[in-house]
Amino acid sequence: MTVGGYTPDWIKAGFRKVTGINLFKRDKDLFWIDPFRAAANIEEIASLVRDKGLRPTIDNVYPFTDQGVQDAFERIRSRRAIGKVVIDLSGK
Repeated sequence: MTVGGYTPDWIKAGFRKVTGINLFKRDKDLFWIDPFRAAANIEEIASLVRDKGLRPTIDNVYPFTDQGVQDAFERIRSRRAIGKVVIDLSGK
């Protein structure tokens, strides 16, 4: 399962939401969080992490520094990131 995704994946997810027909491969799914039902969505994600080993796809992790934040935004602007671009706030 992927959290986040490309436009074709969102189209497939929307199609599934409207028709109930899943166009994803058996081991892939995509969904969005509805802010009005966020608590239920977070519980669903937590159960997927706990029960099915859901792990987000991480493109790269950057430090929370001026250069790290600039590099992270440059990676996002490049439109070549595969997965999430993360800024590590822990300082480790």
